[in-house]
Amino acid sequence: MIDPSSRLRYLVANDAFAVCGLLATSKFVEFCKERGVGASEEQLERFERLGILFPIARVSWPRVKHKIEFIEERTRYRDHGILREGETWDGDLQEEWGRWRLDGEGVVELLDEGHLWDPRSRPFEPWTNFRDESGETHTESFYSMFQCFPVEWKQMWLTGSIDTSIFVGLTERPAMFDQMISLGKETVAALQGLSREDEIAFVCQAVSARYFPLTQTDRRTFVLQERSHIWDWHEFIATWNATAIASAIGLTDKTLKDYHQTAGMIAKSRDPLEHWYQLVRFISVDKKKKLKGSAQFAQLLYATEYMLRMFAEEAFGSKLHPPDEGHTWKNSDFYGEGIPEDPLRHLEFVVNDYHLNPRPKLILVVEGPGEEVVIPRLAEQALGSSLPTLGIEVRSLGGVGEFTGRKKLDKLGALEKLIDDYHFRQTVVFVMLDREGRVETVTNKLLAARSKLYPSRMLTCPEYLHLWQRSIEFDNFSHGEIATALTTQCKSVYTFTAEEIADAERKYDQHAADPLSALYTEKVGHGLDKIGCLQALTDILIEAVRDLPYPDLIRARPVLQRIDQVLSLAGLNHQPVTHDSWKRNQESGYFGKVVDKRSDDSADTSG
Repeated sequence: MIDPSSRLRYLVANDAFAVCGLLATSKFVEFCKERGVGASEEQLERFERLGILFPIARVSWPRVKHKIEFIEERTRYRDHGILREGETWDGDLQEEWGRWRLDGEGVVELLDEGHLWDPRSRPFEPWTNFRDESGETHTESFYSMFQCFPVEWKQMWLTGSIDTSIFVGLTERPAMFDQMISLGKETVAALQGLSREDEIAFVCQAVSARYFPLTQTDRRTFVLQERSHIWDWHEFIATWNATAIASAIGLTDKTLKDYHQTAGMIAKSRDPLEHWYQLVRFISVDKKKKLKGSAQFAQLLYATEYMLRMFAEEAFGSKLHPPDEGHTWKNSDFYGEGIPEDPLRHLEFVVNDYHLNPRPKLILVVEGPGEEVVIPRLAEQALGSSLPTLGIEVRSLGGVGEFTGRKKLDKLGALEKLIDDYHFRQTVVFVMLDREGRVETVTNKLLAARSKLYPSRMLTCPEYLHLWQRSIEFDNFSHGEIATALTTQCKSVYTFTAEEIADAERKYDQHAADPLSALYTEKVGHGLDKIGCLQALTDILIEAVRDLPYPDLIRARPVLQRIDQVLSLAGLNHQPVTHDSWKRNQESGYFGKVVDKRSDDSADTSG
């Protein structure tokens, strides 16, 4: 690795602070504490004094004079900038310790003039010397955010716990005290100098401008936060040469692999959410930033691991493993070849595994808005089941014409592509319609069709296309119940009879268009509120079956049998968590009878 005495100049010369700027000591302590690493300024000073860990840089701010103009009776002033050498200014001056960000040309100037240096290059000086007589800081220490890792590592070796009750009653100094002092000296001696963790922190800082933004990702997008409007990340990476960078800092392929393995192992060991790693990777960057303590520390280590992994591939062509993979096992072995490289497909399987996929397990297609309202209500109040909770979505077609489609253009009806697509995505499409118009003809064509997306099976199953013998009203309610519902709808302006409803049903059999609505309009003088009518019929049905045991309840009305069937289908639709399980489900007959045992290639390419 590059000699420590040359590292600061290398970092300054190669824009290493453009994205991940250095942190002043107080900010670094705050950064560590947010990640559960209990650092303090006193401890960092002690670490430096003992030679355990050093700041990346120290700067002695020069004294500068600001050109100021007093206003409002000298209660306020305007700052006209720093008085440059050789510049004249007739106004007032205010002298103070100059401070600016440690990037850009100003840093090179500080370094060349000796105001900025690597603390290793000078003898230790107590930090109390870094304040002037007024208590204002004139010399500051700066750390890399990645040094949080070596701080935590060294704290682990230096920190222990002991049950102080063992000292109760002792009259002499126990030998353990001397042993602890000796152990402390040995540990400090072992931690002095550059550790592997220190080297990893330096490498990450050195390549952070290139790779760190790519670690701030939900696997679909990444967050780029440039510290300066002058510096351009895209221009920077256009000239980036990872091989040359690795050579410049003296990094070999073997060493980089070793550093990567260390970072990945430590990340897993520190992460309380290790078993949720697959899911957390897909969470937004803003949400991940809300993690606390060791979970947030693990995110820093995962960023470290990922940066080293990307660097190794660009510099040496080495394809290293993420933390959840080993040398003999890959995510592709579980999810399927190519799936981890396909973020959307991978995310689908991950959220299925955690039961977080909001896509419905079953879509129940009904004819109109009336059924769309009353079917969920019947499921809830008669069968005690919430359709949304069970992953069932109800969609209204707004009429059978939206099912049959255009006769010449939609030979298999308007729902063929919807059914094929959702079955391919493992969502059952269950259709429940009145038997009118071309509905039965189109249904038979759908049942004879193959899936275009998975050609080795049929498009759907016969039991997923349910047609009422007449309509939902006539198939599920008596003439008297329908007459009562119509009378309720018109607020008893007219009292309908069972005989009138029976006559309307006969007209339905003669293919009359909506005879119930025609009867209602004839007797009442305005159109029937079909949703209200179905609601009234639902009230009657719920009251009629209120005290029935579940088996009798299901058999009481055909509509309850269909809802129970839908509930069962959704409950059996276990979402796939791997590509193999998805293929097994497609070939199980659950979405359509298997008609041809072709190779899986046809399914893979069609998807």
